[in-house]
Amino acid sequence: MTRSHPISSQRTIALLALATVGTWTLFHWPTPILLLGPTILYFSRTRIRPSLISPIWIVVCLVSGIGLLGYAIYGNQPSPDLRLIFVIDHELAGDTAFIFGVSSALMAAGALLSTAYGRSVKRPNLQMVVTGSTAKIAIFCVAVFPLILGCIAFGYLVSRPLYIGKADGSLIGAIGTVTLAGLVAAGYLFRSNRGLIRWPIAALILIQFAIVFSLGSRQFALAPVALAFGGFLWKPDAGGRNWLIFAGAVSVLLLPIPLYLRGLPAHGFAEYLPALGSMKYGLIQIKEGLGNLALGFPQTGITAFQSRPIDGSDILVALNPLPGRLAGWYEISSQMRISPVFPYTAIGEAWNVGAGLAMPLFVGIGVVLGYLGRRVNHLAAQGRRIAALSICGLAILSGLYLTSYNLRNATRPLWYAVAIDLATRMPLMQRRRIVIQSKDQKRPTY
Repeated sequence: MTRSHPISSQRTIALLALATVGTWTLFHWPTPILLLGPTILYFSRTRIRPSLISPIWIVVCLVSGIGLLGYAIYGNQPSPDLRLIFVIDHELAGDTAFIFGVSSALMAAGALLSTAYGRSVKRPNLQMVVTGSTAKIAIFCVAVFPLILGCIAFGYLVSRPLYIGKADGSLIGAIGTVTLAGLVAAGYLFRSNRGLIRWPIAALILIQFAIVFSLGSRQFALAPVALAFGGFLWKPDAGGRNWLIFAGAVSVLLLPIPLYLRGLPAHGFAEYLPALGSMKYGLIQIKEGLGNLALGFPQTGITAFQSRPIDGSDILVALNPLPGRLAGWYEISSQMRISPVFPYTAIGEAWNVGAGLAMPLFVGIGVVLGYLGRRVNHLAAQGRRIAALSICGLAILSGLYLTSYNLRNATRPLWYAVAIDLATRMPLMQRRRIVIQSKDQKRPTY
């Protein structure tokens, strides 16, 4: 008896799922526009290679996917069981789906534009087997760095009167992002080591979870996925994929927790931990979490079409790479919110100003993502995979923030990614290559 190859089965299931989604969109305008971005990338796949470490592929599919899920939930009368925070009408849902689709397509077009003068790079092997003290120290530093920031902001993380959205400070804004990156590194270290060394790594992971928990942000729900992704990078086998799927399920189950914590009168780890004892958790709360997986969809629609007019100068402040105090962000940040808990979204802010700003902005973001994608492949092909994966992770994080957080929050990871890329071009970094050794090589490559 013959057995079907698991990869062939997975491809068949994926094709059936895509056919189902495509058929559904044909009868639900404007959802066909949501497939335009992925379609552009598909027909450009010889120049922009699809890959699990391709920032533009992941970001475009993510934005389109949230648009499709959001319109499926909010486009018609939502079920009361979902207990949605925002309820929008059918017309606003259609307009929101349209700007999601156009934004996704513009980013794909920008990425394609960035390849006009670029050189195609062979898609690198995903497996990241690292040898050499320099590489190990670099991964360890990434994993430990959140603890350093946590010590600096210890008092704020333990107890504070305000939710994170109301508090200012560039350091505080960076803690969540840095901790997710640290969890990726910790996941890599945990799966790549054996024996007693795993115990201190496990303790490090628990501290990182405590840090994101103390923020009360939805980043807490993303923490298991970040951890599993780190293990997947070390060995992208069936076990790694299964852990990623399991982590995704755990993230859905964790999502009701930050949704509950953000509504408390006091905030911080010391306030959140005892409050969990009085939290109601059951099927209703899980349904509420599922209903809010696409929370960025109504947030974007309200930001773009029902909020106060946003001035172009506010967008310039949001795009300014300088720290928030120097850029003037904290003078306007309180105005860039739907409520004290929910901020405007990057896509919504751009389209609120108008198509004249939104269209070149998303083309520009696509150009940057396309450029960073080529740099990721180039650095990985050179064996400098720590830098490559850092750039890739930051670019993907930027895509996640586009649909849920302010434009400033969404563009900060891109600035960090560009800074890392510039650092890799410095003469000192060109001379000191991280040693990478693949499983099928007897000697390390430099």
